[in-house]
Amino acid sequence: APGPAKAMSAAAPIATKEEREAEELAQRALADPELRKVLEDKDVQNVLYHVQLRDTRPVEDLMRRPDMVVKLRRLGSAGLLQMSWA
Repeated sequence: APGPAKAMSAAAPIATKEEREAEELAQRALADPELRKVLEDKDVQNVLYHVQLRDTRPVEDLMRRPDMVVKLRRLGSAGLLQMSWA
């Protein structure tokens, strides 16, 4: 009979290609000190939270700040964020 570790690995879901790519992207981003600093910024986290909710009204002014635009574009260039800049 297989041991507990073997049984657990058999029951673990196989990650999709997209899930594996997302995990690799996240690991690379966290290994980059500049990206890590951007991701740890409370204002960036607030914007990302509202973007996920698809309700950016509460953070529109924040998103217009030149420093925030630079940070969000940095995330975009790293492949972590997709936004249209209207």
